[in-house]
Order: sequence, then structure tokens, then C-alpha cells
Amino acid sequence: MRHDTLQELIPEIKKPFKIPLSSDAMDFHVQLSTLKTEVEERIASFLDAKKDSPILRGLYEDIRSQVLKGGKRLRPILMIQTYAGFKEKDQSILTACLSCEFVHSASLILDDAMDEDILRHGKKTFNAIYADKIFDSMDFSFQKYGRGSSWIQKEGLFDLLYMQRALSRYSYAMSSLASNLLYSLSEKCLSEAGFDKQVTLRALVLHNEMFRQLNEGQLLDMFMEKRQCIEQDYLTMIDKKSGLLFAFPMRIAAILAGSDTPALDSYSFPMARGFQIHDDILGTFGGEKTGKPSDSDIKKGKRTLLVIKALREATEEQREIMDVALGKADATEEEVDSVRTILRDTKALEYCQEKARSFTEQAKKALDTIPLKAEQKAFLQNLADFVVEREF
Repeated sequence: MRHDTLQELIPEIKKPFKIPLSSDAMDFHVQLSTLKTEVEERIASFLDAKKDSPILRGLYEDIRSQVLKGGKRLRPILMIQTYAGFKEKDQSILTACLSCEFVHSASLILDDAMDEDILRHGKKTFNAIYADKIFDSMDFSFQKYGRGSSWIQKEGLFDLLYMQRALSRYSYAMSSLASNLLYSLSEKCLSEAGFDKQVTLRALVLHNEMFRQLNEGQLLDMFMEKRQCIEQDYLTMIDKKSGLLFAFPMRIAAILAGSDTPALDSYSFPMARGFQIHDDILGTFGGEKTGKPSDSDIKKGKRTLLVIKALREATEEQREIMDVALGKADATEEEVDSVRTILRDTKALEYCQEKARSFTEQAKKALDTIPLKAEQKAFLQNLADFVVEREF
């Protein structure tokens, strides 16, 4: 059974959609929570499409579960509030805003597969889930490798290599398919939200451009792990990843509201820089609250601003210690802690904290030049503070 219209995919939601009151009347965190709930209700409804094929049904159920596992839904919330800052709120924007969340989720699923991550938001990644599924389906057992005599048999090594290749190939393929499907659904959200055709077309063009640049940003991120980088390299990369995932939803929301306002970028990009720098800090110093191992960035050799600054300021002895641990998949806890110590001693941590705050202050100042309603400006000011103060 095919689903040709958005109405077939989304059951009627009888509860009216409401933008929360301004920050003067309601605490910012309550506003954030209220909007998050609204967005997640629509995500759950949208991804509840029934499929005749059990294979497709299982895949879509896993996609739905993965998208709803965690996250603060900042991007669709930003899109909603930008729209409401120009035009009276309506139901259409709540459907359209799912587009950026699905692109974000698509990028995370593929990013986790490329990085071979097994945890996000404290739960298994899509890649890890399907690695387990194929492992269970192959009925493979390590029992026969319980004695050394089994390891010296030629076919034993071949069995292990075949299993590893099958797990890697299959789980990566499923992650790629899920990512592609989510991008397709993201376009469907925009195209069938109910806006004027010409306006919708402009929004789709921007949406497609966002996805292209996002892939470029992923490429830059991958190659940054293999070479020496400076701060500007890092900022260029995060502008094409975190930056555009905040900037383009705001641009698209403005177009849907009938207000093409380039000045929005003067808020979105600095705010996103503050967000990502703080996110990198949490990725190294955040502990279990982040839902992912706080040693993964170090073990993968990620060239975060923390690392770039520390390498620049480090002594020769400190650089040697970092060179050993960075990118070492089996780095010991002691080696990882030694890198954290250097990040503190070189003032790299302090520098990044100040840098993140500087970018968010720049974003807040830019709001003075953007013709948004007062209550939405207040929300965006609070959001800029929130992204560099959150603990996970």
C-alpha cells in the first residue's frame, strides 16, 4: 500500500499547536520543553507510516526509534520561532520544521556509521543496532575459539575475517539507506506542508543546498583528522556542519513566512559556533551526561578547537604525549587523562570556553538588526545563552 500524500502519513492531530508565551511570561526552559514535545509528537505521527513489507516495516520502525531517542530538537524549534517572529503561527510550520530535524538525524546516522560509533544519547547507534542484528542472524559463536588449537587452523582466521566484513558492510549499508530515506522524507515535509507552490520551491532549493554543503562539511571533518589544522580550518568546517543546520532552517522559515531576511545569518552562524565549541568541550570533559564516551574524540584524533589550541601552545614534551594518544583507538584511560590535563594546562579549555561565549554574545547583539517580534527575539537571546551553558 503506497502513501502518496502527507495526510496519509500523518494522522489528524486534534490538539491545536500553540507557540508558548514570551520569556517575560514563561521560563525559557518551559518554552523549550513545550516546543520539544510538540515537535516530537509530530515526528512520532509522521514516522508511524504502515508498510506491507515486514522488511520495510522493521526498517521504518528502527528509523522512528532512532530519531526519537534523544536530542533537544533545537533546529525545528529555531525554525518555528523564526517563522513566528515574522508571521502569525499556523500548523503548516510544524510540519515543515520536521524537514531540518530529519536532515539532522540523517547526518547523525551516517556520521555514526562513518566514525564506527556505537553510542549516541546513551543508546546504541543505528550502525550498532544493525551490526547486532546481522550477528544474531548468522548464528555465529566464539565457543570454538575457546582453545588455542582452534586459532592455529587456517579456516578459523577466515571465519573471523568474513564475519567482521559482513558486519561492517551490512550495518553501514543499512545506515546509508536509513540516512537516504530520512532525507527523502525531509523533502516531503516541506513539499506537502501546505505553503504556496512558489514559496515551497524556494524552500526546497535552500533545503537541497543545505544538504549539499552538509556533505562537504563531513568531508572536511574526516580529512581534518589526518592533517595539521589551524583555528580557521576548524571554523570553516563547523560552519558547514553545525552552522548551516541552524542557519538554513532560519532562512527557510523566513521564506515560508514571506520575509527574505539575510540578516538572520548574523545570528545563526555565531550561535552555532558557540554551540559546537561547547559541544566539543562536553565531548571531552562531559562524562556520562553526554550519552557518549567522553574519550571518543581523543581516541579518534578529532581536531577540535581544544586540540588545535593545545597543540599550538604545548611544550615539546606535551606535544609528544598528545601525538601518542590522539587517534589511538586503544589509548588507555591514563593516556586520555594526560591529554585532558594538557588541554587544561595549556589554557586551551579556558580559551574555548571564552570563545564559545564570545560567539554567542555576537549572536545576541546581531538580533538588534533583525526585524523579529519581541517575544521571539527574547527566546533567541535565551537560546544563545543556553547552548553554551547546557551540561549535555
